[in-house]
Amino acid sequence: MMKYIFKLDKDTNNLNSAFRELGLSNAAFKKYFYQDLIKVDGKLPHAKKKISKNSIIEIDIIDEEMSPVGEGAKSPKLLYEDDYIIAINKPARLLTHESKNFSGHTLRDDIAFYFKNRDIRHPVRFINRLDMDTSGVIIIAKSDIAQGYYAKANKLAIKEYIAVCKGNLYKKTKVDRAIGRDELGIKRKLDEDGLSAKTIFTPIYNKGDHSIIKAQILTGRTHQIRLHLMSLGIEIIGDNLYGTPSDLIDRQALHSLRYRAHSLDGKKLDIYAPLEEDILNLIRGIF
Repeated sequence: MMKYIFKLDKDTNNLNSAFRELGLSNAAFKKYFYQDLIKVDGKLPHAKKKISKNSIIEIDIIDEEMSPVGEGAKSPKLLYEDDYIIAINKPARLLTHESKNFSGHTLRDDIAFYFKNRDIRHPVRFINRLDMDTSGVIIIAKSDIAQGYYAKANKLAIKEYIAVCKGNLYKKTKVDRAIGRDELGIKRKLDEDGLSAKTIFTPIYNKGDHSIIKAQILTGRTHQIRLHLMSLGIEIIGDNLYGTPSDLIDRQALHSLRYRAHSLDGKKLDIYAPLEEDILNLIRGIF
């Protein structure tokens, strides 16, 4: 049985409050508390007792029903693994998970295949997601407790992307424009009544009317980088949904390059996914 250990950063009124402070749900608290799988400073706690700052909370992680392995599943490109998460380099043209319009092979199948082969007895739980045609870093939790912690940590994580674009950017630029649903299918639109969306763009290289741009997302909205670049008059090459098709690449030239956060055990994570060959070929051809 795996054990997770947390050190509490502040005083809390009770154990449930301590769980919430760690980003863990009330359901997780009940699940583990009523099976006597939680200890505070080495002892089984009373649910209503105040939990003090610097207390050590230990949780024994129990097995769960695993996600089914779909047809065509194969081993993913592993970037990082510890007791709490795995990180993989998602290829382009692969959905993260099934949708109401698609039930074929997805990244979830590949992760379930990996979990089965490594005897990780938990369902697949994604911490972040990428569009089908975006490649790069995706984080997957190994348990419900890890998912709760990293879902909270993900909001503070530094997530950097590389985009190869038509149009130029010459200085670091922050875009703060809300995003809402478009009436046309899966598209989104800039909408002052939508959800808050913030992106920091940094120019990497300009040549002619093309550029390489780094994007750091401060929120995680669908199609955020693509829409925010368009608001600057810049189009990601190959973006068929918001821009124009390209003979140079058959998907949008957007890659999740780097993910930095704090691990559940307090270590600094810095996970890097090398660029896919199609984007490298695009860069070689233009620059």
